[in-house]
Amino acid sequence: MPVSTLARVQRTPAIALSGTKVVRRRDRHEAWKKNFPKKVVTQNDLVNAYLRGVQKGLDDVRKFLYEKMDESVEAIAMDRNRIAEFLIKEGFTPTRAFLCIREWNVFQLLLVVPEEDFLKDSFLSVYDLTFEIEEARKKMDVHLDIGFINGTLSEQDEHRLESDGYYFDWEFTNGDASRTA
Repeated sequence: MPVSTLARVQRTPAIALSGTKVVRRRDRHEAWKKNFPKKVVTQNDLVNAYLRGVQKGLDDVRKFLYEKMDESVEAIAMDRNRIAEFLIKEGFTPTRAFLCIREWNVFQLLLVVPEEDFLKDSFLSVYDLTFEIEEARKKMDVHLDIGFINGTLSEQDEHRLESDGYYFDWEFTNGDASRTA
């Protein structure tokens, strides 16, 4: 290409198309500005949105687990009453019950009976009922261990139970097993 033709091309302003309007090179930057979105999302905006979503998800899970745990505690209170009623019907005297929550679906229930009741051979029939209840709770995705303590508890024993996580305490009065927690 001869030099004169090259010089003529360089002096001619280049053009760019923007929609249907012909825009000269010097105006091209303004044509691009018109196409930018009004709100630009930055990386920080994306991270913050992600974190807000994670927090909402965690809050939803906590709420769900708390509701399930609350339902399980109510069901276990009914189980406690059922066992106490059975004990009373069989001639035993339950005095107290303690509940420990290990996880949202893992519980331990201890019932206190006098030592003379606990040592009777007929007391073994209670374990059939407790096994049945534990199996029924497994079907609800709840793990429940039921145990018995013989005798009376001293204040020191109560503190030990509390330090082991048995924060819920129930006292049966006059053989009354029908009340709920």
